[in-house]
Amino acid sequence: MGRNSHNGRTNKADIVQSKACIVSAFFCIYTVAKHNVGTSG
Repeated sequence: MGRNSHNGRTNKADIVQSKACIVSAFFCIYTVAKHNVGTSG
C-alpha cells in the first residue's frame, strides 16, 4: 500500500493483486474464525 502510481498508468495488475491480497486475507481470517467457533462451541 502507499505506492500509488505517479507514473500515469492505471495498473490493472495492481488492482487485481490488491483484490487477491484482500481475498486471501479474508479467507485466512474466515478459516481461523471458523476453526475458533468450531473448537469453542
